[in-house]
Amino acid sequence: MLKRYRAAMAAKFADPTAIFVVDDTTFPKQGGHSVGVERQYCGALGKKDNCQSAVSVYYVAAKGHYPLDMRLYLPEGWLVDPKRLGKAKVPEAERRSLTKGQIALELLDRVRAKGLPGGLVVADGGYGVSGPFRDGLAERELHYIVGVTDEMVVFTAEPQWEEPRVGTAGRGYAAGWPRGRPGR
Repeated sequence: MLKRYRAAMAAKFADPTAIFVVDDTTFPKQGGHSVGVERQYCGALGKKDNCQSAVSVYYVAAKGHYPLDMRLYLPEGWLVDPKRLGKAKVPEAERRSLTKGQIALELLDRVRAKGLPGGLVVADGGYGVSGPFRDGLAERELHYIVGVTDEMVVFTAEPQWEEPRVGTAGRGYAAGWPRGRPGR
């Protein structure tokens, strides 16, 4: 059914200028029996609480937008308990320790393997701060716009560091900022 859904949506909305949007979706839960439930940040509640978290990929094109794929994130507390995984009937192939960024890259690979066009990925800071996620997008020749935290230093080119030099009055050293220091 998912294959037919994707084919029907692609026939209507496919566009080489389309955008893939990566995001988390959280589901508040009580108890601990649903797959992946753990005390973690729950965006739906805006705080840390008992919930499931899923990585989702959406397709946004000029003619419309629609969800493409989603996969539950399995916290480490679940992965270290084979009995619990078995009781919840988690397939063996899904019992892997993956970051949300790794899950997002796998989902992108899966939907793009069907020939869905688009070359830009948009994601929030939860993904943007991950170097491996950004590197994975670059390896797939995808452009991206991602959020980052205010603590992250970003350069548009590899910085060229200068050795500190003695100040003109013989006291102190000049700062070794890279040429073209980015503004704050």
